[in-house]
Amino acid sequence: MAFKPDHSRGAAQDIAGAQHAASGVTNLDPVSSCEYRQKTETMMTPRMNYYKAAPDAMKAMRAAEETIKDLSLPEALCELVKMRVSQINGCAFCLDLHAPAARQAGLSQQKLDVLAAWRESPVFDDRERAALAWAEALTRIEQTGAPDSDYRLLAASFDERERVELTFVITMINAWNRFAVGFRQPHTRREARDAAG
Repeated sequence: MAFKPDHSRGAAQDIAGAQHAASGVTNLDPVSSCEYRQKTETMMTPRMNYYKAAPDAMKAMRAAEETIKDLSLPEALCELVKMRVSQINGCAFCLDLHAPAARQAGLSQQKLDVLAAWRESPVFDDRERAALAWAEALTRIEQTGAPDSDYRLLAASFDERERVELTFVITMINAWNRFAVGFRQPHTRREARDAAG
């Protein structure tokens, strides 16, 4: 599914300073300051509209994303991988975007419910487990180095073309996560979207 963020709201002004002042907390030590920033940044405040800032770059991203539709991999598998990578990267915007797409592609709610603990769940087949292991290995590549054990699992379930295509899907969702998290792209409340029609 193509990434189509809603930028109609525009970038909001940073309110962390106002929140700090309103809290009545002063002269925070470095550790407390770090903890405070983490708390106040929990609610995403957009940093910029990256589509407006660099339209040509984002056009290239969208074009690359569109090619996923033409891959040989099942859509459900692609959405499963996108969900897991977005969980690892803590991207609420992409999780909110891809959860409905995953269900529409045929993924069961149970698989989505236990996805974060897929290694301990019996509901995933061998191909899904190999794809998830590879997605985790590449997303955490500074820790894993994409180990031979994960690649062997991948090669046992996917041919060479599929391995490249899966790696492309993993690369794209990691890139989208970095835009959305890095520039603090918020998602709307679903009930608000539904009410708006």
